[in-house]
Amino acid sequence: MIKWRIPKVNIMNTHIRRLTVLIVNIILLPKSGAVLAAENLCQPKSNATRILNAPSPNSIHPNWQGENYVGLSWNLVRYGEATKDGIRYIKGKLMPPFRPNGGYSVNDYYNSSGDIIWGMLSEWDCP
Repeated sequence: MIKWRIPKVNIMNTHIRRLTVLIVNIILLPKSGAVLAAENLCQPKSNATRILNAPSPNSIHPNWQGENYVGLSWNLVRYGEATKDGIRYIKGKLMPPFRPNGGYSVNDYYNSSGDIIWGMLSEWDCP
């Protein structure tokens, strides 16, 4: 007997994250003069999303090995895409959740440090 594994995708969380980015843009645009570009932000689809060091499914980034996992509110600021062996990958800077009440602007957020990583596009929710 074949058992099918159906991934759980919470559509509501995706919409809530996109709405949050929109609200942050509306609130911060007059103050910072910058817009958090929603079209360049991707969020992990699950806590099992792999953070890769290179465009290869088994090349786990050294900072994300073992028990480390990415939370659903993290962002990947997408810089580019690549296809290797029929798998589509995205490259970008992995960023912790944006907190406008943390005392920094959208520009500060984009300019802060973050790991440059690769991810399998199928594991990320990108607009």
